[in-house]
Amino acid sequence: MTDVIVQHLTTEQEVRMKCRELVKKIAINRNRRAIQLPEKILIYDF
Repeated sequence: MTDVIVQHLTTEQEVRMKCRELVKKIAINRNRRAIQLPEKILIYDF
């Protein structure tokens, strides 16, 4: 259903994270992004 796109505002870099499911919540920390889906939580390290 949904992909998540995170954009850095000063450098205008974009990262697309493919979820293909309904996204309930998004959490962004310095080096990690967490995406909560109905059945699981995806954690990305950058």
